[in-house]
Amino acid sequence: MAFTDEINTWLEHTAMEVKRYVRPTLLVLDRVQPGSISVRKLVLEVGYFNVLTAYSVEEVYATAEKFDVDGFVLDHIPGSETSEEVCEAVKERYPQKPIFVMAEGNEHNSFAPRCADLDILGNDPQELLIAAIKFFGAPRPGSREERASLS
Repeated sequence: MAFTDEINTWLEHTAMEVKRYVRPTLLVLDRVQPGSISVRKLVLEVGYFNVLTAYSVEEVYATAEKFDVDGFVLDHIPGSETSEEVCEAVKERYPQKPIFVMAEGNEHNSFAPRCADLDILGNDPQELLIAAIKFFGAPRPGSREERASLS
């Protein structure tokens, strides 16, 4: 038992551990494009997000088990049971993590998976970046001194 003024005094003289900021990390299930880097990954990284890329559903599950990602980026092909099943399986395993779904086509339709927290119409990676910033806020890239010390 302690009095409020005793606790306040103790807090004033105790070094509090500061939790360091870590930029959000997204796990992107991307199509293999031989000879080229993922445009989604590139746009997200230029926007200061951390990005992990998986090239198969199995790799998504294995990577998510190994790393504590903040969200997922998946494709959805309207009418495709496979893409809907993947979305539902990821949501079941990680219900608190947002799922960004890149839906093919050029208009919203009733085929968008219900498990998606945010759906991005078309395949425009810039729209994905905008959606990620709206959801997580703009990542902080660090101070100029921190960036200079890494070079």
